[in-house]
Amino acid sequence: MAAGHWIPEMVTLAGGMDGLGHAGEESGRVAWEDVRRYNPDVVLVMPCSLTMARTRREFPLLTERPGWRQLSAVKTGRVFTIHTAFFHRPGPRLVQGVQLMAALLHPELFPPPPSTRARRLAA
Repeated sequence: MAAGHWIPEMVTLAGGMDGLGHAGEESGRVAWEDVRRYNPDVVLVMPCSLTMARTRREFPLLTERPGWRQLSAVKTGRVFTIHTAFFHRPGPRLVQGVQLMAALLHPELFPPPPSTRARRLAA
């Protein structure tokens, strides 16, 4: 699924570009072929209501898809699971979510986030 609601705006504020989600709209299903065609430089995995540990356990649902290893984000090791508490509920934590995204999108400009907030996922 591609993120909707305010998350695409958060990506923009963090200095990124969300080519699959749409600000102000509901999150929506995206065809795997569309993900492959978009070929993201960074993938942020944050299924609503799942813990980071559960997301890591479910990760093979992504890695077993055809073409996964050919994605730019996978080739460069820029696939992360991130703590959903900073994204899925409106409130002050959204600011921390933007900071977290900025650190993952621009590691040359920001210190790495604590592992309790984001972890790199192995391909």
